[in-house]
Amino acid sequence: MINIEILRENKRKTDLNFIKRGCFFNHLFFYEFDSKIKYLKKKLYNLNRLSNIIATLIKVYRQFNLNYSFLLHEIAVIKVSSVNIKKKLYYLEVKFNNFLLTLPNFLHNSVNYGLSVDDNLEIRSFRASKFASAKIIYDRYLNDPEFNKNYIDFELSSNISGSGFVILKNEIASLHRAVCNYMIDLHVHKHGYKEVISPLCVNEKSMYNTGHFPKFYNDQFGLSDTNLWLIPTAEVVLANIFSNSIIIEDELPIKLVSKTECFRKEKGSYGSKVKGLIRQHQFDKVELVSIVKPCESYTLLEELLSHAELVLQNLDLSYRVLSLCSFDTGFTSSKTYDLEVWFPKRKLYVEVASCSNTETFQAYRMGAKYRKLCSSLDYTHILNGSGLAVGRVLLAIIENNVDNDGNILIPDVLVKYMNGCRVIKYK
Repeated sequence: MINIEILRENKRKTDLNFIKRGCFFNHLFFYEFDSKIKYLKKKLYNLNRLSNIIATLIKVYRQFNLNYSFLLHEIAVIKVSSVNIKKKLYYLEVKFNNFLLTLPNFLHNSVNYGLSVDDNLEIRSFRASKFASAKIIYDRYLNDPEFNKNYIDFELSSNISGSGFVILKNEIASLHRAVCNYMIDLHVHKHGYKEVISPLCVNEKSMYNTGHFPKFYNDQFGLSDTNLWLIPTAEVVLANIFSNSIIIEDELPIKLVSKTECFRKEKGSYGSKVKGLIRQHQFDKVELVSIVKPCESYTLLEELLSHAELVLQNLDLSYRVLSLCSFDTGFTSSKTYDLEVWFPKRKLYVEVASCSNTETFQAYRMGAKYRKLCSSLDYTHILNGSGLAVGRVLLAIIENNVDNDGNILIPDVLVKYMNGCRVIKYK
């Protein structure tokens, strides 16, 4: 949620932000409700003060045995007025809060204005040492029924769960697990993240805290007859660990990593060139979340991005880094980088990670604060990033590491996680 003080005090910044995002900000609604709420709060405050004064007078009248029945009448009138004001205030605040929850985050000044994904800026790219040629790629998991049956079985999963799910088998299942373990080990042992094993279900309040509700309410899987929802990303759990908490400044930054199953109703699409594991209702993702001081957040965003990049560099996969334009920057984010891996068979880049700075947007919603050395309190900044999307990285490894005989060559960094196996032979 946006800090309401910014909306009140900086009309120009507010207007520019929503224009860049292509959103409409209802000034009339905002200022009308804001002024009504402030007026009623002031009126309620004055009634409470008056009630306290009268209560003091009643004590004096009692002490001198004076008739104070008229004061009791005034107290009763004030109580009725206060109850009515509280009812009006509750109604206005609920409606006003629901409006504020629909507003996207303020964009960082460095985010360029854009109207489509075509306006995203390529910051840099990395070319693998063995850049795969599309001529020798065997797109077997789409075209070979035997490969599908033995390794990546969409037909069987469809019979069991419907579309948008997959069953991995044998060496490909082992490779998937190896990718997960490699990512976690890299982030924990080299980059200093603390590993968390998190629940896959969260309550509604947690989804509101991270900005997934109400914006993406219809994209989520809920558990019927409960207040629980399947997580769309471990970010929901990792960020909410610090809900309604006060962190000592010296403890920052706090860096957490978690590998979870993620669940989303909307599979989306990259077009006809993308099938299978690229978009699923259920998928594995390694998530990075950092709780940081505002003055360090953009430096640490670059660091988090470099941690995600190192995964791809060590796997020797070609990729590019995009700085997202105003149109494409997510609802909760002030600035986002996307990592896209090259798929030579499809001849396109596919996103495997988004690394974002939400600044105080999530912290303000959930009440995540830190105590400065001078003892004052401030909201933290919260960073999040994929480290990475496991299924997509798995496919990138397959597509970029197939030899002329159709065998899948295991990247060097994964060999120890595959019990020394270096090749998945074409059967």
